[in-house]
Amino acid sequence: AGYEKDNYVKLDAFDKSWRGASPATSLTFKAVPEVAARISGLVAGDYDMAVEIPTDQWDTVRSYADLVLKTIPIENSHVVVFNMSDPLLADKNLRHAMSLAIDRKALIDALWKGQTFTPNGLQLPSFGELYDKERPGYAFDPEAARAALAKRGYKGEEISYRLIPNYYTYNVEVAQILKEMWRAVGIKTRIDFVDSFKEV
Repeated sequence: AGYEKDNYVKLDAFDKSWRGASPATSLTFKAVPEVAARISGLVAGDYDMAVEIPTDQWDTVRSYADLVLKTIPIENSHVVVFNMSDPLLADKNLRHAMSLAIDRKALIDALWKGQTFTPNGLQLPSFGELYDKERPGYAFDPEAARAALAKRGYKGEEISYRLIPNYYTYNVEVAQILKEMWRAVGIKTRIDFVDSFKEV
């Protein structure tokens, strides 16, 4: 076993586990921020597996006969969190307008080649009996978004959208697309990159 911050975690098997002996003697999780380094490590045999390979690199991975590309949506929802202490965002009509202006299918098709989905709320089928399959999903309705803005009396005030760049795959690209989707209904936003969650 071993650990080095921002580098790796190595786990050794405990063969006396109640589940029985492990199929591997050890497992190492290594932080490799650069996509090119993850792919070259796979090609060289330094890594057995790599995750968060962007869609624009899928064909590169597929071009190697000894590599297998598997697209598996992870159960991780990317969400926009509103700063409720901001008087502008404290109004539910503006928040609702921002949600209605997002074409989530277009985002998925453009960035993830249609290989994932938008859950119907902050819930997933893996919740089992707690999953509500009848719960309505998120709507994309630009006209309703404009109506909500009119109800709010929105005057084009600029909204800061703060994010840590590259924290999630394509989060910068998503922010840029959202900015344009919001602009299309009349909402003015500014993308501000920050270094930590304390600044978000």
